[in-house]
Amino acid sequence: MGRLFAAPDPSGPIHAGIGIGIGIGISMAALVYTRLQDHPRETYFATSGALIVGRIDCISAAPAAEQWGWGMSLDIGALPFRRGGVAGSREEAAACLAEAWEQWKLWAGLRDLDAIEA
Repeated sequence: MGRLFAAPDPSGPIHAGIGIGIGIGISMAALVYTRLQDHPRETYFATSGALIVGRIDCISAAPAAEQWGWGMSLDIGALPFRRGGVAGSREEAAACLAEAWEQWKLWAGLRDLDAIEA
């Protein structure tokens, strides 16, 4: 498995551009998308450190009708936190997943380390 995503060259490394950390002394890594090499469709897992945050799947690769599904399901704590949807591009799906990740951190009462250190 190699790190791939929204670099100009689709085989290049990417990060979602979000430095993730939480305000209780635990640091989480940036959101990273890793392509599954042996999957029949273009599919990526999104992780932060060892935590699998969600995934992005190519639903339709037709140029005029490209569609990407994204989903996040974190069952950490008493209530599950689930989000998902369909986007018109891989980059849009990644942005939606990143927004859901930000919502989960707020829901969980967590903050980025940058906000704490400022």
